Amino acid sequence: MNYQKIYYQIIENAKLHQEERINLHSLDKKKHYFEGHHIIPKSLGGGGNSRHWCKSYVEKRHPNIVGLTPKEHFICHKLLCRIYPNNKSLINALWRMVCRPRDFQMRHIPSGKEYENIRQEFIKNHYNSTPEGRHRCAVARTGDKNPMFGKTHSDEYKDLLKRKMKGYGNPFYGKKHSTETINIIKESIKNRGGYRGGKNPRAIPVVVYGVRYECIKDVVVNLKITKNKVKLLNELK
Repeated sequence: MNYQKIYYQIIENAKLHQEERINLHSLDKKKHYFEGHHIIPKSLGGGGNSRHWCKSYVEKRHPNIVGLTPKEHFICHKLLCRIYPNNKSLINALWRMVCRPRDFQMRHIPSGKEYENIRQEFIKNHYNSTPEGRHRCAVARTGDKNPMFGKTHSDEYKDLLKRKMKGYGNPFYGKKHSTETINIIKESIKNRGGYRGGKNPRAIPVVVYGVRYECIKDVVVNLKITKNKVKLLNELK
């Protein structure tokens, strides 16, 4: 099957109706929903911003961007993965399209079989089961290679995340770990040396009566005083 020919047939058809799609999308985004698509993927050198395809960005519109329906967009990304089977960025883009839609996006919902195939392809190309593979991933996102390097989330965004994770928004809402899972977690922590006391990465050092302790619990155990008393006596305030 000529995947490339099918791909460009979809693109050319979308281009023919581009102005009509732009007008419909501008009138009612919920009723006439389209998504910007890079004709030549960014990972292959394609330019343009996929959000700048509609009427609002007429001056910034790029010839490499075309508006597609959610189903066309999904099919095009599947075809790109067939045309360039060794391109991990394209497989990653297809997987993100399937599993991580944003609130304002009305993505095409694939069948269970399609979802399984895409998931398996993503795992095969991206999952690092060896310590060496995980180390490479960690190094690749360390320091200025991390997209959040030197940045912080705004207070408004933090509040938004908190609200989203409350109640039914929390994926663990109404659930609890089984006894078997709890025992596995305990055993794992024990094998790593435990996180209690000063070994806890979040432990706060304190100085009481001129002596430094790695955490409040060490003071409580050694001096037999309460946590509140430790906080009052702490000389590192």
